[in-house]
Amino acid sequence: MGYISFATGSTGTLKDQRESLAETLARYPGHALINSIENGLPVPLPPEGVNQGLARAVVGLCLSTVEGSNYASMEYMLAGLPIVSTPSIGGREVYFDHEFCTICEPKAAAVRDAVETLNARNIPRDYIRARTLAKIEPERRRFLSLIDDLSERLGGKRRHDEGVWPYGATNRLVTWKKYRSHLQEFEKGRGSSDRANGHGANAEIEGLLAKTEGVQMQPAELLAIVRAIRSRPGCSLLVFGCGNDSVFWEEVNQGGTTAFIEDDPVWAEKIRAKLKTASVHLTQYGTRLSEWVGLLNSSEGLELELPDAVSSRRWDVIVIDGPAGHDNHEKYTGREAPGRMKSIYMASKLVAPGGFVFVHDCDRLVEQQYAARYLGNERAFVSVKGHAILHGYAF
Repeated sequence: MGYISFATGSTGTLKDQRESLAETLARYPGHALINSIENGLPVPLPPEGVNQGLARAVVGLCLSTVEGSNYASMEYMLAGLPIVSTPSIGGREVYFDHEFCTICEPKAAAVRDAVETLNARNIPRDYIRARTLAKIEPERRRFLSLIDDLSERLGGKRRHDEGVWPYGATNRLVTWKKYRSHLQEFEKGRGSSDRANGHGANAEIEGLLAKTEGVQMQPAELLAIVRAIRSRPGCSLLVFGCGNDSVFWEEVNQGGTTAFIEDDPVWAEKIRAKLKTASVHLTQYGTRLSEWVGLLNSSEGLELELPDAVSSRRWDVIVIDGPAGHDNHEKYTGREAPGRMKSIYMASKLVAPGGFVFVHDCDRLVEQQYAARYLGNERAFVSVKGHAILHGYAF
C-alpha cells in the first residue's frame, strides 16, 4: 500500500500530523509513503513524482466517506488506474465508469476483493485514460464556452472556439479569487487599455460633467454605463428617472436613441426643455414603497403602463435611477415614494438580448431584492461604489 500526501496547517495541526504519520507507518510496516519526509512530515511531490508513484500502482483507492472535490480520483483515471471506492458524499463518482470503477462496501474484505477483481481484469491503462478524457470532454467544452461568452459580454474576444483544452500544463489546485477581486482587475485592465489607446474615457466624462451641474453618480459609476452604451453602436438607451444627469446621457448616446421615463410632470417638462433629441415619457407607478414585500412575487402587480414608443421595442442599455426609492425625496413631500419595484421588473422585460441593465442605489434592500429576483445575481458583471452602489447585469 502506497500513500501520496503532504502536510499543511498551523503549528499545532502539523504536530498532530507528525505524530499520526509516525504512528501509522509504525503500525503498518508493509505500507509506504511515496513522498520524501523532512522534519517528520511529508514534502509535496512535483507532478512528475506523482505520476511516477501512480505508475507503480495497479489500483487507486478512494475510501473516505465525506469530502469535497476528489482530485485524486481523476488523477488515478488519467494515469490509467482503475478505482475501488466506498460509498461517499461529495460527488467523486460523477466521472466513474462501471468498466473500471467499483464501489464496494466499506469493509476491509470487500475492498480487498474489489482490488483483486479489478487487477485481474488487466484493463489497458491507455483505454482507461481515453475513456476518462472522452467523458470529461463535454464539460471542458462547456467551461470554455462559458469563459468566451463572459469575455464577449465584457468587450473581449473568444479564444477557445476550436475547443482545444489549453490548461494541460496546470498541475496544481487552482485557488479562485473573490468575485470583487476579478472585477477590480478587469476594471484596472480596461482602464489601462483606454489610456494605451488614447480613448480618455475618464477625461471625457469629467468634461461632460463640467457642463452638467448636480449629477449625483460618481465618475466611476458613470464610466461603467458609458462603456456599455459605447459597446452597442446606435445604442437604444432607456433611463427610468429624469434628473440633472439626463443631458449627460443624451450627449453620451449621440447617434443612438435615448428615452426617459418620469412620473413627475414638473420634472418631465423641466428636463424635456433641456434635451435636443431624447424623449421624455410620463407614467404613473401607482405603488407605495411599503408595498414592496407583497409585490415581490406578483408579476401582474408589477406591470407598468408605458407608451408604445417604449414598450414596442427592446433596449440595449437600461438605467434604473427612478422613481424615488426613499420617502424624503423632494418630489414626494407629504406622501410615500413609489419605489423602484416596477421599473426593475419592466427592465427585465424590455432589455434586448445581449443588453445591459444598471440599477443604482443597490445598497438599499428593495433594489437588492428586486434586482436579485428579476435581473438575477448570476447576470451581475459589475459593481461600483460611489455615493451609492451601482450594479450592472448582462443579458
